[in-house]
Amino acid sequence: AEDLGEYTVRSTDVDLGGHMNNAAYVRALAGAFSCKAWNALQIREMDVVFRHPCFEGERLGIRMRRTDAETDLAMVRCDGAIALLARIR
Repeated sequence: AEDLGEYTVRSTDVDLGGHMNNAAYVRALAGAFSCKAWNALQIREMDVVFRHPCFEGERLGIRMRRTDAETDLAMVRCDGAIALLARIR
């Protein structure tokens, strides 16, 4: 998978439960791309699976793998646990 960079969870990403809000993950993924690159994905559908919670200050690696029909994205915690998987069609 291609490494797109890192994202550090900020206080504005955290919900009342104390962990990263689900919508904040998707915003972080979108922020890993330029507007031009995000639009080039031509997103018609996105499936998102939340695997492990993240907390303020955690660094998440963002990875991408493309096929002809789909783009897979992952956010990985520093301990190697997958926080989120997303598939874009």
